[in-house]
Amino acid sequence: MNDNDATVKHILDMRNAQEHPKVDCKLTIGDFTIEAGNVVRPPIWELSQHNPQRVDLGMVEITNFLLEFAELLVIFCVLSSDKLAFPYQVARIPEAEIKKECPICYVPHLDIEAWLRSKAPQVPE
Repeated sequence: MNDNDATVKHILDMRNAQEHPKVDCKLTIGDFTIEAGNVVRPPIWELSQHNPQRVDLGMVEITNFLLEFAELLVIFCVLSSDKLAFPYQVARIPEAEIKKECPICYVPHLDIEAWLRSKAPQVPE
């Protein structure tokens, strides 16, 4: 979960810059533009004039991140319960097998080896 700190901070910074703009942290959102040769460019957003990004691609990226983050958060909350009868491992589903209509990325599996170790007779020392 700690690997997500930078992305969460970026999303929060974008939200806060929109709701509470400051001189040193500003969210700029550009409209469609027409460039030479009648080339239409999509809207761009950037936070504090760093890393301009297409709005449509950024929204998809943020949505996918939040879905995966929420999924992991629920799984880790469940697995942190001391009421689980069996040990579990969490595995990521291969990208090609993730369904767009239900983009679940992770699945818990029973950790048979850990369960068998917990049931093995204890050898006195």
